[in-house]
Amino acid sequence: MLKRALTVFLFVLSLSSAFGQPALDCNDQSNKSILLRVTTGTDVQSLIAESNRAVPGNIGLELSEVLSERFGYYLLRYRNEPLVVSILNYLKEQPGVISAEYDRPLMFRDSVPNDNLYPLQWSLKKIELPPVWSVSTGASTLNGDEIVIAIMDKGFDVFHQDLEPNLWVNPNEIAGDNVDNDNNGFVDDIHGWNFRLGTNVYQVENHGTWVAGVMAAAGNNDLGISSPSWNVKVMYLGVNTTGEVIEALEYILDMRERYNATGGAAGAFVVAVNGSFGFDQVFCNESPAWSALYDPLGQAGVLNVAPPANEDWNVDQLGDVPVTCTSDYLITVTSSDQEDGRPSFAAYGPVSVDLAAPGRAIYTSYPGDEYEENYGGNSLASPLVAGVIGLLYSLPCDDLAQLMKDDPSAAALLMKEAILNAVDPLPAFSGKTLTEGRINVNMAMEYLHAYCTARPEERSAGTFKELYFEEQDIVRLFPNPATNLLNVEYSIDHFGSMELAIMNSFGQILQVPQYTVTMPFQQQRTSLDVSHLPGGTYYITIVGNEGKATRKFIKR
Repeated sequence: MLKRALTVFLFVLSLSSAFGQPALDCNDQSNKSILLRVTTGTDVQSLIAESNRAVPGNIGLELSEVLSERFGYYLLRYRNEPLVVSILNYLKEQPGVISAEYDRPLMFRDSVPNDNLYPLQWSLKKIELPPVWSVSTGASTLNGDEIVIAIMDKGFDVFHQDLEPNLWVNPNEIAGDNVDNDNNGFVDDIHGWNFRLGTNVYQVENHGTWVAGVMAAAGNNDLGISSPSWNVKVMYLGVNTTGEVIEALEYILDMRERYNATGGAAGAFVVAVNGSFGFDQVFCNESPAWSALYDPLGQAGVLNVAPPANEDWNVDQLGDVPVTCTSDYLITVTSSDQEDGRPSFAAYGPVSVDLAAPGRAIYTSYPGDEYEENYGGNSLASPLVAGVIGLLYSLPCDDLAQLMKDDPSAAALLMKEAILNAVDPLPAFSGKTLTEGRINVNMAMEYLHAYCTARPEERSAGTFKELYFEEQDIVRLFPNPATNLLNVEYSIDHFGSMELAIMNSFGQILQVPQYTVTMPFQQQRTSLDVSHLPGGTYYITIVGNEGKATRKFIKR
C-alpha cells in the first residue's frame, strides 16, 4: 500500500515536468501539437509513419485533425521529444512539406479605444476595463435591448461632441410635433426631461457635463475621452430640488415598467441611474425624500448609484442622504486616487459606503466640446460605476439574458453582487467601506462568467465563484465509471489555455495531452475519448497557468 501511495505521489510531483504550459515561443517544444502544411498529393499518413521510424525516441507522432485539405493543413500530435533532432526541423526537411510549426494558443489583445485622450485616462485602466472590452464594449444586451443609463443633474451640454453620439432617443416620440406621442405625460421628451423648467431643453452646466462624460462618453470615436460602455445610451433628467428628483425617478420607473410590460415596444431599457448630489450630515430617516423610490425602481430592474459628501468624515456617524438610505438596489461609491489611496475629500463609512472608484485627477467632458483635465470629487466616482453597470448588461451570457427577461429585479441584484464581490482590496479602505476595496471590472466579469457556468443549485448556494473561478481544479467527472467519453467540468484561475492528460498509476501518459481554451462565457467542460483504454483505474490531470489538479476515474 505504501509503495502504491509513493508511486502516485511521485507521479503527481512529476506532472510539471511531464507536460508544461502551451508555448507562446515559436520554438518552445513544450507544445506537442504541430501545425503541418504540405503540397497537394502528399501522403500525410506515410509521412507520419516514416517519421516514427526515422526519428529516434519513440516520438509517437500521429494525425490529430485535418484542418484544411484544400490548403494542405494538418494538425499532428506527438507523445515524446526526439532524442537527437528537432521534430520541427526534421519535418521541414521532408519532401512535400511546406511548413511545420507548433500550434500555439492565440494571444488575445485587450481592446482599447482610439480616443486621443484615452492614454491619460488612468482610471479606466486601473479598474481593468480593457480585458472586458475585448468581450463587449456595450450598446445592447444579448436579447437586443438597447441599454440606457439615466443621469440626474442640474444641466448638461448634451450636444458635446463626445456625448451626443450616445444620446438616448425616445423611439415612440416624434421630435418637434408638440404632441405626447407615447402618452407618458411629456410632450416631445426626446432625450428625457428637464424637470427644472418643465421642458425638453436643458441648461448647460459644468457639473452635469463632467459627470456625463465619466459615465458615458462615446468610446472609440477617434476623439476626446472614453467611458466604460462605449455605445450605451444616456437619458438626461434636469433636477435641482428634492421634488424634482422624485419626479425624475418616477419618469425613469415609468419608462422601464413600460418596456418590461410591452416586451420593448414602449419605454426604455434603463438599467442604472446616477445622481451625484445629496445632503450632508443628515440621516436618511430624517429626510427619506426620494429613497422610497429605490426599491420600486430596483424591482423593475434599475439600480441607483450615488456618492457621499466631498468631506473627510464618517457618514455612518454624521449622516448623509442618500448614502445612509437602505435599499438593496442602491450602490454607494466614494473616491480612490491613482495610487489606490483615499483622497482627503472621500467621505467613508464601513456600513453605508459600498466601495471606491477612481475620482481624483479625472479627464472628462467640459461644455463647448472641451475637456476638463484634472477634475476630482466623489461626483465622478459614482458615474463610473453606473457606466460599468451598463457594460455588464451587455456581456454575452444566455442565462443572464434570460434572467433580464424573466426577473429584472434579480438581474439588477446580480449586477450589484458582481460589482461588490469583485473589488481589489486596498489598505486605504480597510474599515472605511463595506467591501474595503476598489471596483475591478475584469473581476466583475469573471464573477458573471462563473454564474453563467454554474448549475442552478450552485447559483442558489452562492458558491459558484469559488467553485469555477478561484483555482485550477476538476469540479466533476462524468460518467464515472466511463465507457467511451469522459466529460470533464473544471475550474480555472484565469481565462486562457490548459492541458489535460490521462495517466496510469505509474505516471505514464497514455495519450497525447489535449489542449483546451476557456474564454469568457464559454463552457468550462471538455470531453476525452477513453474508449481505447482497457478497464481499470486511471488519473486525469489538468495543468493551467499557475496550478494543477488530478482526479481518479474508472474505465469499464
